[in-house]
Amino acid sequence: MNKPVWQGSAFFTIKPEMMEAFKKAVSRIIKPTREEKGCISYYGYLVMDGEGRETNKFEFHEIWASKEAMLVDHKDNTPHMRLFFGEIKIGETDSYVESFEVDGKYVQLI
Repeated sequence: MNKPVWQGSAFFTIKPEMMEAFKKAVSRIIKPTREEKGCISYYGYLVMDGEGRETNKFEFHEIWASKEAMLVDHKDNTPHMRLFFGEIKIGETDSYVESFEVDGKYVQLI
């Protein structure tokens, strides 16, 4: 039987005027996150509408060996994530972000 792994998701709604800056910031975290110890998969998506047009929503879906492995990367303990969260400024007046939600749980492949 497979060992349970941590599956996390993050959902961002970006201010329309900050879309290009957010995309650039995201482009700098994908590869180093995938190289983190314990990262099994890490993918970011730009959500499209029903007609295939870009929206201002992004989703990130990731699988880690454990919750602890994910927290090492996503709790500002790696240089690429410190830079990313410093740049997008969640909760500040000049933030790139309108809304941000995260979810996570242990799952097991069946």
